[in-house]
Parts: sequence; structure tokens; C-alpha cells
Amino acid sequence: MNNEDLIIGVHGDDNLVGGRYNVLSSFTLGLLKAFQRAGVTAYKTKRCFEKNLLPNLTIGFNVSGHETWSEYLKAIPNIMWSVDSVFFQNIELIDKFYTNPRFVLFNVSPSDNEALSEFYPQLKQSYLPHAVDLELWGKQDVEKEYDIVFLSSIEDYETKIEELRLSLPKSTFDLLMMIYDTWLAVPNLSFWELYQIFKNQSSLSLNLVDYNFVFKNISYLVTYTKRVQAVEKLKDFNVKVFGNKTWAKYVSGNVQYMGECDLLESINVVNKAKIVLHSQPSQIPSGLHERVLNASAVETFVMSSDSQSIKNEFGECMGYYSNKTLENLPEEIEYYLKHADERISKAKDARKIVAEYHTWDVRAQQILNMLP
Repeated sequence: MNNEDLIIGVHGDDNLVGGRYNVLSSFTLGLLKAFQRAGVTAYKTKRCFEKNLLPNLTIGFNVSGHETWSEYLKAIPNIMWSVDSVFFQNIELIDKFYTNPRFVLFNVSPSDNEALSEFYPQLKQSYLPHAVDLELWGKQDVEKEYDIVFLSSIEDYETKIEELRLSLPKSTFDLLMMIYDTWLAVPNLSFWELYQIFKNQSSLSLNLVDYNFVFKNISYLVTYTKRVQAVEKLKDFNVKVFGNKTWAKYVSGNVQYMGECDLLESINVVNKAKIVLHSQPSQIPSGLHERVLNASAVETFVMSSDSQSIKNEFGECMGYYSNKTLENLPEEIEYYLKHADERISKAKDARKIVAEYHTWDVRAQQILNMLP
């Protein structure tokens, strides 16, 4: 089918104002515009309903428009594009729709591929990373007034661990903490890889319910711990942390908690930064992340944990620190703060990679190429 004959409905909202560092609306708007630039008739699904149009395909991020999926799937394909591991959130919708041959999952990370194949062998799924809207994430002619910024949110993981201790049988809690401590020691492994180690060494066998339970309770504990450890490692530097109020408990030294910011505010913040700090989430250790793409889009240098996926994509265009020990993080930060010319040159090269491979126009064309 030619592009001009296609009608694609995009689930979701395109309101860019409000919320914490919430990029879902920008994803929706970026993909919608990209389909339109490719010559496709593309509307938000609400607009399709108003115009009494049945699209040839519907697509949305996370659970956007899930109330309508059942009806659409009677006649057309519907794509759910995850923004996190489905084993952390929205697994209920996978349970509901995975046997429908018209239901497709775009996985934001290949980290879950083996687990999905194990527990949902009928599920049609493919890895496809997110992208960036270069019109939205544009380079501003502003002073780089922040040395280092970190845009992320956390929960009080210490309190969460105590809640688990009080609510679970001791044997279950001890197992979770063993997995937690092991994952902290090897944070670049996926949970599936970690589970295989326990399965082989201690005969741990988890069904889907148990796998999901452990994943949900441990994955973000590791992520939050690593985020806090990275910031603590930089207490002697001028770091500005933007995120939820829980950060106030964990900042010290020269690190300053700046409060929350919405999407549009975050664009300004990233433009004003010399370095954006990135800690790859433990629940999606492989794959890309919008923090890396967005910062690179505005030519701000990224200091990332040593995710192999990011290294493979950006090579020497970024700085990397050990996610396992974090020992080289201060040294790397200090080097790039002192060597501005090298930092700026690398950031420009990273922007070229994003512009060529990681825009919504590129993703829209990749999706169109998948269609029969």
C-alpha cells in the first residue's frame, strides 16, 4: 500500500505543558508529524473517531487509548509502543491482548526479549527505540550556566526496602535482597540474565507471576540506588538535580536540588548545561534512552553509565563511567569540564548521529517499511 493511501491513528495526548519530565506527549506529537511528513494521512485516534474514519493501523505509547484497542483489533493492527519494561508496568494489557494476531508490541529495550518469548510465545514483538523531535529539542543560544544537570525522579528506596521487610515473609524478603545486592554488583545485566544465574546456581524457578513480582519490586530499587550513588559521587561538583521532592533527602555537598520541571522547562535546562548526567535504568539496561537523545539533539555533552547499547550507537561522542563501581565518574566529569573544546566537539558529533538515525521521521519510515 502506498503511503498516500494509508490512514494511521495515533493514540495519546499532544499537550506539552505541565507534568514532571514527561515526554509522552512529545512522543505522540513527534510521531504524528513524522507520519504526516511521510505522506501518510495521520490523525490522533480521537480525531479519527470524530471524522468517522477507520485507520489502517493504530499506534500509541504505553497504554494510550487502551480503552479502544479491543474494537480496533477486530479489524486492524494496533501497536503498543512501551516506554519502560512491560514487566514493570502494563503487563496486564499484554496478558489481555497478546494472543490477538493483530496486536503488536514495540519494545523500548531488547532486555526483555527472552522473557517475553518464554512467557508470551504468541506475542508479536519487535525492538524499536524511541526518537527525538529536532524542532522541539532545538539548540538555544544561551550561556552554559550549569556545569552538570541530572533530570530524573526517584523514590525513597531505603523506605521501600523497609516496607518490603515488614510486609513479606522473611524467606521471600531475603531472596529479594539477595537479588537486589547481586544486581547492584552487576548493574548492566538484564533481569532475565540475572535470573538465569540464580536459576542455574540455586535452582530458582519463577513462573510469570513470580517473575513479574520480583521484577516490579527490585528493578527500580536498583535504578534509584544507582542514581543516588552517582549523585553522591559528584558531591564536590556543581550538580543541579531536577526531579521529584524525594531528591532533597539524598543531595549533599555542592549538589543542589532544583525542584521539578516540565517538558518545556527541561529543554531550557538541558540547553544551559555543559554536561547532562545519564544513568541507564536497570530495568532496561540495553537500548537507548530519551535523556541521551534529547541532550544530544541540543548539542549538550552526555556523561553516561557504560551501557553497551549507548556505546555501540554513539562511540566516542560521549563520556562513560563505570555503572558498577562509579569510581571513574568524578575523574571523567572533571576532565570534560576542563576540556571544553573536546566536550563541544563530541556533543556536535552526537547530534549528527541523532539527526541521521534517531528522529521521529526515521522511526516513522521504519514502521512504514514493516507494513505489508
